[in-house]
Amino acid sequence: MKTHCKILISVIAALAIFAASAQEFNKMLNVGSSIELSSKGEEILKAGGFSVPEGYEAVNLRFKYADTARGESSDKLQPANIFDLGAKKYLDIKGDIKTIPAGNYQLRIKGSVGACAILVYDLKPAKTK
Repeated sequence: MKTHCKILISVIAALAIFAASAQEFNKMLNVGSSIELSSKGEEILKAGGFSVPEGYEAVNLRFKYADTARGESSDKLQPANIFDLGAKKYLDIKGDIKTIPAGNYQLRIKGSVGACAILVYDLKPAKTK
């Protein structure tokens, strides 16, 4: 199942590179998350950490989730997928997530062993108020 996740992540990252305009955004980044088995045979979440620097926001969010054991997949990023490490809570956004403000986060998922997700995003200067 790990091979499926690696292939999925590689394909999504490659597609994201071609989909984003290098002139429009300053930097494209990605983070992954997966459910794996520990050496003791327990399911563990390998939550990927990422930071959005002060003065920037994450935009042009591209997300893909796959759980081949359950036959599930999604490209809809939910607030419960983004955990704010500073506030120690999930992102407090109603509806579709369009941007992620500056801060330190984890990409978290639920599912069975082998489930994986990737979030590809661009950084751009935050709008000043």
